[in-house]
Amino acid sequence: MRPWAYSSLAVDALGVGLSSRPVNASDVQYPTSSAALSQVARHLKTASLLPGVPAFNKVIGIGHSAGSGLLNFGAIVEGPQSPFDGLILTASLSTAVDLNISTLPGLASARDVDPLRWGTLDPAYFTATNRSIFYPADLSTFSPRTVLLDEFTEDVGTVGIFAQTTTTSLTTGYTGPVAKVVGSEDQLFCAGTDRCGDVAALTAAGPTLWPAARSFEVVVEQGSGHDLNLDFFADGPFNTPPMHRACYAARFDTDTESTAWSQHSGQHQGPPVYPDDNAPNEKGPALSSLRAPSEPAIHPPLSGTPPNPPQKLFSYKMA
Repeated sequence: MRPWAYSSLAVDALGVGLSSRPVNASDVQYPTSSAALSQVARHLKTASLLPGVPAFNKVIGIGHSAGSGLLNFGAIVEGPQSPFDGLILTASLSTAVDLNISTLPGLASARDVDPLRWGTLDPAYFTATNRSIFYPADLSTFSPRTVLLDEFTEDVGTVGIFAQTTTTSLTTGYTGPVAKVVGSEDQLFCAGTDRCGDVAALTAAGPTLWPAARSFEVVVEQGSGHDLNLDFFADGPFNTPPMHRACYAARFDTDTESTAWSQHSGQHQGPPVYPDDNAPNEKGPALSSLRAPSEPAIHPPLSGTPPNPPQKLFSYKMA
C-alpha cells in the first residue's frame, strides 16, 4: 500500500460474504439492507472501531452494482438525513429501466447451482450462472484467470433485492455530491445500446432524480465492463476527475482524515488507491510478478501530492 490513501472500510452487506444470511431470504430486502449500511456509517461517525482510530467526521459511500442500488435506496429513504457525505455509485445508471434486460445473467437458486456450498439456503437465494456478462465481450480485455477466480468466489443475492431494483428510480432528496461511473462495454447497461454514448445527456438527466444533490456527474469509462476493477482498464475508473471531485466535495476543511468505504454483493470495489505495480507490499509480491507476460499493467503508480496520511485499514462484519 502507498504511504497515503483514504482510510477504507469494506462492508459485507446483509446476506453476503461473512455477514449473516437470514434463514428466510425474504428478510434480505432493500429497506433492511440499506438501513444496516446507514447504521454502520453512523457508527463510524460516533464511535471508534479500533484502539487509536478515532470516529470519522465524514463518510463517503462507494457502491458497486447491487451495492450502488443499496446506497441509492438509502438516499431515497433518508434524503438530507443520510449519514453519507458523498456517494460514488459504480456500474449503475440513473434508473432501473436503463438495464439491458436481454443480457441479464442466468439466475438460478444458489442451492441448486452449488449444493455443497449453498445446499442449506432458502431457494430464494440465487446466484448468477453466467459470469462472463460482467466483463467486456472482447475476451482480450481481461485475463481468463480472473473469470476463474470470479466463479470460485461468486456470492448470492435474493429474489427480494432483485425484485425491488425498480425502487431506485424514485426521486431522492439527498444533498451530498454524487458521481456515477459505468463502463462503455458494460453488457448490462451500455454495450450494444446507445445509452452511454452521450455523457452530457446522462449527466443532465441526473438532477431529475437527484434534484437536491450538491453536484452530479457521470463517467463512461471507455473499454471497461460491468466489473470495472476486473479487466485491463481497471486503473481508469478509479482515477477519474469526477471520482476525485466527489471525494473532495464531501470532505471537510481540516486536515483530519476522511473515510471512503465500499461494499458490493460478491465483488470488492475500492477507493482510488493504487499500489506500485513493480514494488512488493504487505500483501505480497509485486503485481507485475503475478501477471502473464502478455498482460498489461493493471495498476500504474499514481503521481502528485498526497492529500493526507492514511489510517489503518480494517474490515467490518455485520451480524
